[in-house]
Amino acid sequence: MIDIHPAHHAATTWREFFIHIATIVLGLIIAVGLEQTVEYFHHRHQLAEARRALVVERGANVIYFAAQTAEFHRMAAQLQDDISVLQYLKAHPHAAPETWPAKFNLTTINYAYRNAAWHTADNVLEMMPGPEREADADLYRRLANLQDATRDQRAAMTEIRNCFILYPTLQELSPAQIDHVLDLTAGALAKYGAAASIQRNLNSQYPDFKPSPVLADENKFIHYKGDPEITARGLATLTRVNAEAEAAGADQQ
Repeated sequence: MIDIHPAHHAATTWREFFIHIATIVLGLIIAVGLEQTVEYFHHRHQLAEARRALVVERGANVIYFAAQTAEFHRMAAQLQDDISVLQYLKAHPHAAPETWPAKFNLTTINYAYRNAAWHTADNVLEMMPGPEREADADLYRRLANLQDATRDQRAAMTEIRNCFILYPTLQELSPAQIDHVLDLTAGALAKYGAAASIQRNLNSQYPDFKPSPVLADENKFIHYKGDPEITARGLATLTRVNAEAEAAGADQQ
């Protein structure tokens, strides 16, 4: 801090009065300038630290993304096997496990994406260039959506497992109970398909998040095929809208 001391004697002329005022104003300007300079470099240091933390966090999330893709492939195959077992038991009541077409399994592995560095960076986000800040915000929104989708998967699998609190062993299920478990299993598989779609969209915008599921993976168990012409028109419209939005954002910079 700069101390501003009063004059040793009262001003006796207007000239001395204005010199005293100018000295005080200059001292205040210097003090404020020094304070703002120190604060500026402090914020620049915080921004550099935040960027380093975001890079590390992004690297961890890329690893989780790849692991989730591997888990999608494993669970998509496993849940299809579970469905085939349930359908077999419906056609062959009380069949012994050794005659089943596959092994029934409900074991899952779940991953949680990190966002601590992003939330910690809140106090320096305004110092980031607009495009950088918006890209990071968009990425974390997509990761949050993906995390919500994984929670939906976990809830769906838990609902299937909870059936066996009251139901007997698998080969002793009644036809109605088999239908119930079948519906839940198909619903869980659909949850994995929904998460895979979010992964594909994220990968299309952020290619370092790889590998991601492809549409052909979902088509293996979701047998409905949309109208290709309508899909193509929708993609063309989405591409145009995204381009216009990016152009509008660039004009505002």
